[in-house]
Amino acid sequence: MKSRRHAIRTCGGDRLKRSEGTGTSIQIVMGCGETGGPLAALLEKSGRAILKHDPAKGFILSGVTGSVEAMHVCIPWSEEFLETVIGRASAWKPAVVILHSTVPVGTTRRLRETLPAVHSPIRGMHGAMERDLQGYVKYIGYDDSEEAEKASRAMEGVCTLRLLWDSRTTELGKLLELARYGLNIAFAREQAQICRKMGLSYELVVGEFIRGHNLGMEDRGTPHLRQQEISTPAGPIGGHCVLPGMKLLVDQFHPAILSEAYLREQAPQDLIHPTAIVHPDAQVGTGTRIWHWTHVREGAKIGKDCVLGQGCYVAEQVVIGDRVHIQNGVSVYNGVVIEDDAFIGPHVVFTNDLYPPSQTITPTRIQRGAAVGAGVVILCGLTIGAGAKVGAGAVVTKDIPAGEIWIGNPARLLQKNPDGMVAVERESLI
Repeated sequence: MKSRRHAIRTCGGDRLKRSEGTGTSIQIVMGCGETGGPLAALLEKSGRAILKHDPAKGFILSGVTGSVEAMHVCIPWSEEFLETVIGRASAWKPAVVILHSTVPVGTTRRLRETLPAVHSPIRGMHGAMERDLQGYVKYIGYDDSEEAEKASRAMEGVCTLRLLWDSRTTELGKLLELARYGLNIAFAREQAQICRKMGLSYELVVGEFIRGHNLGMEDRGTPHLRQQEISTPAGPIGGHCVLPGMKLLVDQFHPAILSEAYLREQAPQDLIHPTAIVHPDAQVGTGTRIWHWTHVREGAKIGKDCVLGQGCYVAEQVVIGDRVHIQNGVSVYNGVVIEDDAFIGPHVVFTNDLYPPSQTITPTRIQRGAAVGAGVVILCGLTIGAGAKVGAGAVVTKDIPAGEIWIGNPARLLQKNPDGMVAVERESLI
């Protein structure tokens, strides 16, 4: 085995010019998505001859004429990953295979049983990957120094390279880097949830204290003890890279804390914006999203996969079914029941008192799949039938049968569907 080396390589123009002079040497990028595409672009800008293979994007490479200096693998991990890479490498015969993908620990060594291979994980943010590829250190994890040298020549002048002995170093390093980020976000969610239950500001309870801590660490000369300030995202962790990386670690090593965080995050989320107020005694189903400045009172019941837009109010005894969409600025008062799959447009007005002010609540029901357009006023004590539609700005003063379309002030029948089915696209009235 060749000697071990740990070195920063910032490659300059002289070496690059010599590689350009070969004329017949090419490189292949396999997978041209959000990581492979920017990598291929940078390699092309450096003057290298690049071929692309990504059938999903219209790049289909069969035979190759000339020697292949390197085969860059930028496809996501799957059960067929090794078979796919070995099959392509056997056909194209590259001098070295460079795995840029996030893979389980030990993958490169398994490939090296039949192929010359190194691991060089891509690091950066989607949407800014080309810039980040040039900004981050590009590690090359290797098990043979000749293969490391070939990989270095293939990327010199494009990235700042550092060689790390043992390909498992970079494989595990990349997975743990993703897991740390995922765990930090998961904990930020927990902090935000505690703050909401207490009715306190996340910005003051968490953000202010972290910034104060960091100033203290700078003042005492221990900046390495600074804490990272993370806002809670309004969506799943890390798009499509962090959770898959966490899963690879969980499947391979079963770490307890990481496993619990992954199981929470990989399922559909109860996504509640930090500015929303949701009482601890309210029931909110899995996957429901509650946005800015919305208030959900104690005792309210909201089903799965719903969306409550900005500035809504849901009173104590309201019942909302599954997959209900309620747009901005809607107040849903006691006595209102909204069944599964209904749509409530922005600034719809519900009422619950026929002769205000009184102590009598008069119930209203929106049945399954009904759609109520923007600015509709619904007097209490009424039922809007399953699949019915109410046009924007209407004032509903009587029951609307299932499947019918009503408009106007007062609302009147526009179209009656004899089969009781929805006949007009929702968007035409909302």
